[in-house]
Amino acid sequence: MNTKTAMWDIAHEWAHDWNGTGIGAGANILYANGCIYSYGNHFMIAKHVQNDKGERAVLFTERTYSNTTAKHIRAVEYAVSHLHLIFVADPALSKEELFDNWHMQMVNIAHRLEQAKRPGKYVLQIKDVFEQAKRYADFFGYALPTSLVDMGTVSGLEQFQAHLQAEKQAQALKEAKEAKKQKKLHKQKLKAWRAFETTNFYGRDGWDYLRCNVRTCEI
Repeated sequence: MNTKTAMWDIAHEWAHDWNGTGIGAGANILYANGCIYSYGNHFMIAKHVQNDKGERAVLFTERTYSNTTAKHIRAVEYAVSHLHLIFVADPALSKEELFDNWHMQMVNIAHRLEQAKRPGKYVLQIKDVFEQAKRYADFFGYALPTSLVDMGTVSGLEQFQAHLQAEKQAQALKEAKEAKKQKKLHKQKLKAWRAFETTNFYGRDGWDYLRCNVRTCEI
C-alpha cells in the first residue's frame, strides 16, 4: 500500500471508528480514542464528540502546519464530510480555552474597525466567529461567556470602543485583586520564613531578606 492510499484509508477508518486505534503505514497519520493526529498527539486534526442528547459531531481543527499535515487535514475533512462538523482552533483545547480563543479572534478583527474604510466587512467577520462559537456552545449546551456575547453583537466602531473600555476596566480590576492577593500571600510566606517554619523564601517585592537564628547565631 502506498503512502497516499494509507493516508486516505486511515482517515476513512477513523471516520467510522469511534474508539479504535490505527496508523497509516508510512503516512504519519494515526488515530486513537476517537481522535486523529498528524505525526503524533502534538497535532490533533479532529475528534469525535457526543453531547448529553446522544448527538454526535466532529470537532475539526482550523490550524495547519506543514504541507504533509495539510494533506492529512484534507483527507480527514473529506472522510467526515457527511458528519456534523464544528470547526475550532484546536480540538485538544478545553471549552474555556476555545471560548478565550474565539474572543481574541473577535477582538483582533474589531481593532481593524478603527482604520477600516469598509467597516461592514469586519463586522461580518466578527459575527462569523461568534456564530462559530455559538454552534459549539449550542451543541454541548454550554452558556456562552458574556464577553463573547458582547463582542458578537458589535455593529460599529462606537460599540467596539465601549466594549473595549469596559473590558480594560474589568481586566484592571482583576489585576488589582490578584495583586492584593499576592501581597497578602507574600506577607504570610515571609512571616513563616522568618519564624523558621519554612526553609525557602522567594521575595517578589524587590527586597532581599536576611534572618538570624538566635540559637545558632547563623544568618
